[in-house]
Amino acid sequence: MRLWTTGLGLLCCGVFLLGMPLRATAAEPEPPSGKSGKGQEQEQEPSPPPTPAFHNLRYEEKWTPASAPGEDWWDSLKAVPLGEAEGFFATFGGQFRLRAESWSNFGFNPAQEDTYGLMRLRLHGDFHLGSHFRVFAEGKSSLATGRTLPGGNRSSDTDSADVQNLFLDLRTSRTDTANWTLRLGRQELQFGRQRLLSPLDWSNTRRTFDAARVVYDSPKLRVDGFFSRHVPVRKYGFNESDPDDALYGLYASGRPGDTQIDVYWLGLDRQQGRFADGAAAETRHTLGMRIAKNVSGFSLDGEGAYQFGDFGDSDIRAFMTSLRAEYTFLSRGWAPGLLLGFDYASGDNDPGDGELGTFNQLFPLGHAYLGYADLVGRQNNIAASQGLRVKPHPKATLALDHHLFWRANRSDALYNAGG
Repeated sequence: MRLWTTGLGLLCCGVFLLGMPLRATAAEPEPPSGKSGKGQEQEQEPSPPPTPAFHNLRYEEKWTPASAPGEDWWDSLKAVPLGEAEGFFATFGGQFRLRAESWSNFGFNPAQEDTYGLMRLRLHGDFHLGSHFRVFAEGKSSLATGRTLPGGNRSSDTDSADVQNLFLDLRTSRTDTANWTLRLGRQELQFGRQRLLSPLDWSNTRRTFDAARVVYDSPKLRVDGFFSRHVPVRKYGFNESDPDDALYGLYASGRPGDTQIDVYWLGLDRQQGRFADGAAAETRHTLGMRIAKNVSGFSLDGEGAYQFGDFGDSDIRAFMTSLRAEYTFLSRGWAPGLLLGFDYASGDNDPGDGELGTFNQLFPLGHAYLGYADLVGRQNNIAASQGLRVKPHPKATLALDHHLFWRANRSDALYNAGG
């Protein structure tokens, strides 16, 4: 089976409507009145702060009045003052993305082939109301042309119009040391390398949650504690959170030196989990750790997690491990890079024995590690991947990936990308 994906519009990665302002160079100050300034040190105006970068979570962008220099037309929509009071301003942004997919031999059936288009529009407003209050609102519209493959236009393809983010922040005054934030409302969740919890940007509709969240943020440590309910997509109706499922936990991320270390606990309660062992109420806890390091073109990222809990009358005992290594030849033309990856997620040894060994992948970004075709999930899976990256242009990357898959245990099922 072959999948050829082509995005249309600015190399099919997405056309951002707002951002990327140019920074103005501070003008040299005039010498003091009555002095020529020659032979004297002149006080220079401070350089403007760097232009904020785009984020997958748009609400993480740090726009302020000082970081919007006003060189380009879209800068007029960044950090717009709301009156004359300090700290009252709004920022507006968005994204428009087109993608085309062409499939042949879909589901390993030669008779199943199709070509269709996907469109997504996102628009947001970020309202800062002084140093203690903030409201972030983002709407989306995700549409697809007629998809004739099995499943038709799926909930991952179509969500005609809905609210993706809408939350209130209550926070302490911003300082250079530490800040506390209470975040209430609909919000996307993303942690670490998104192996277990991600807004799933590859999906045309993305993923979101209704949640209460407390964030502690300092220069070297961030801790998120949250309780949430997943918001399933209703293609042509308003999306509402699922009262039968709950996701909660603590996620701590720190950077001692040049090493990134994450530790976390994630809890999942759902009325009905489904595995090869059957369907039953599921309470599952995940304890995990991630370590990442980048040195002179070499990057290494490793993560492991253990799961325990109850599945009906069975005990849960499951685990996963993931390792990703990449080396980039920075001094060579096109900066070629070599990638190796290995992923293991446990399966169940003996269905019906009173113990469930199948790992639950939770809410992941699977295709980043297990292939863009999204054929398998991080459950009862051994995966080996190899890849090559080149950059013919600073803003363009070409990638070639190869994947091999095995079931971790042959007595368990092969699980798809949706689990």
